[in-house]
Amino acid sequence: MHQRGDVLTPDGRTVTRGSVWLEQEIAVAAFMTHALGRSMPIFFYKQAGVSLEGIRSVLLMNPRVEFREESEVLENLRSLLPEAVFSAYAEYDLIPVTGYRDARIQADRHVYSFVADVKNVGRQRVTDFQLRVFFPRAFLNPNTTWGAADIQPRIIKGTLVSTKRQQ
Repeated sequence: MHQRGDVLTPDGRTVTRGSVWLEQEIAVAAFMTHALGRSMPIFFYKQAGVSLEGIRSVLLMNPRVEFREESEVLENLRSLLPEAVFSAYAEYDLIPVTGYRDARIQADRHVYSFVADVKNVGRQRVTDFQLRVFFPRAFLNPNTTWGAADIQPRIIKGTLVSTKRQQ
């Protein structure tokens, strides 16, 4: 929690406020833990001199480090992260990973190879999946026949390329 500025209270005290978004971050972490059942390590750091206001004043949030320099936080994180346990979101959870490779570059035309894959971030091994990618036709060569293309009447201005992996 970083210093955000000083505020004069009605009783005449000056307090140093902390990050504006911290309550929202606490709420998201609490929701993920209690509603989604997804535990995660939480590391709370407080800059020296910052007052604990609002919900922060009643939560048991003992800062790991009360820092003066950001390097103190980084040093502490380097020691904690290797042992931290982050749980996967779900038993089966894949995220798309996309990219491209230069295939041919000519003066008037650039041709690229689109690369699409998935990364398993779940707890279980995934042995089959379906990956569907929608390409606007303006980006595709109209003279090419796509073996995996799934051109349906509901798709008017694009081509859906679909592939399955089964083991």
